[in-house]
Amino acid sequence: MALGSGRAWMHMLLLILLLTSTAVIGGQQRGERLCLEAEGFPSPICGWSYNSQAERGVVLLHGLGGSAREDWRSQIVLLAQDFHVLAIELPGFTHPSRLPEHYTVAHFAQAVGLFTDHYMPQPYTLIGHSLGGLVALRVARSQAEQARLERMVLIGVPGILDRLAYSREVVGTRVRGQGGSHGGRPALLEKFTIKLLSALEALSGRVQPSDRLLRRMADNPVAMAAMQMVTEEFQGQLGGLALPVLLLWGEDDESAPLRIATLLNASLPNARLLVFSGQGHVPMVEDSQRFNRALTVFVSAGLWPLAAEASPNIPSGPVEQPRHGHCFRESGKVFRGYYSQIQIHSCERVVIEQVRAESITIHGGRVEIRHSRIGREESEVALRLHGSDVKLTNSYLQGQTGIDSAGSRIDLAGVVFEEAWQPLNIRSGTELLLSHSEWRRLGRMQPLHGNYTLERGDVLPWLVYR
Repeated sequence: MALGSGRAWMHMLLLILLLTSTAVIGGQQRGERLCLEAEGFPSPICGWSYNSQAERGVVLLHGLGGSAREDWRSQIVLLAQDFHVLAIELPGFTHPSRLPEHYTVAHFAQAVGLFTDHYMPQPYTLIGHSLGGLVALRVARSQAEQARLERMVLIGVPGILDRLAYSREVVGTRVRGQGGSHGGRPALLEKFTIKLLSALEALSGRVQPSDRLLRRMADNPVAMAAMQMVTEEFQGQLGGLALPVLLLWGEDDESAPLRIATLLNASLPNARLLVFSGQGHVPMVEDSQRFNRALTVFVSAGLWPLAAEASPNIPSGPVEQPRHGHCFRESGKVFRGYYSQIQIHSCERVVIEQVRAESITIHGGRVEIRHSRIGREESEVALRLHGSDVKLTNSYLQGQTGIDSAGSRIDLAGVVFEEAWQPLNIRSGTELLLSHSEWRRLGRMQPLHGNYTLERGDVLPWLVYR
């Protein structure tokens, strides 16, 4: 058909350009579904690809029982404008398997590595939420992926702590949050949390869940993946990840309590933490606008979001001005700064934060110590405990004995016993939880991780001290 004028040709050309442009944009939003057959995987590894011609990439990993497209809906629309985006479906949920080994973090990480090798030739940023964050950490340890990884974003990563410490941290967070919002906890997690925590308590003496326990979960792939997830060990492996890592965390996350974010921020050498106040486990959905602003600054510009913070400084140096700290039958007291000694007797909910003290004695009550340095090399004992419940995070202990304990419960995460002749002296029954802690002595370092019930004179097993 002949067109009557040049103006008609121009109208037709504009219409064609408009339709072509709309098709491209729509294609990016819809994405292309890709699948890969791989040995050792009972079903194909699949995912969604958007804007595959972009020069840089982003890989998105969903959480437990989540959806590659739905969990990241607004982030895909945002990132696919400038990046090749792969939203990977972790295998075993769309097409369930009855084999526990198909739900380990290592198995998921292998799937992600194969899929990115095949479909993501660009250098990329790895973004993982919940289970996907654990998988991202495992992927980032692969030498093959380190060459292509530019940076990483972790959101609400569960586990990390010793399994018993984690289960109690979750219970404590739930108790503190009763009467308020559940912080966006996914319904699938809500259904079996209590059963999972009971199973974790029963696992306290084992390295891994029993095959019998896992096979009892064979009809529930989410439960199998959850059990494997919270027993995943990263002992001594976090400090070697030098790439920039942005931690985006909901303040009220009940599935991944904020203590985990604090530990990761201190353990990863190039990390920053941004906490979303009033948000729970899925801040990318609950507060997508603020989340997306922070994500864009980090992924697109390679900059830390303004509110993202490094791990707080731990005070060092001598205690020049003698100052004594006291707490007697009080609640909610906070200590900060330099002290020659702190004595606490029958106090509840005490916080010791960014403190430099030559010694601390706690007799009864509950105390949390964060980002502190206690004792000195010539000290007899750094921390004395009697009938106390004490939690230490990201702190240092110095002295001939790091902790002298009688009838106490001690929960350590990211704690370093520095030049201590003996980390522990047990006078009577003590429950000890160790997560990503260390004993450094005479140039040697021994990682400490696990949970133990100790009686008078007990020491940690030879396997730990080797």
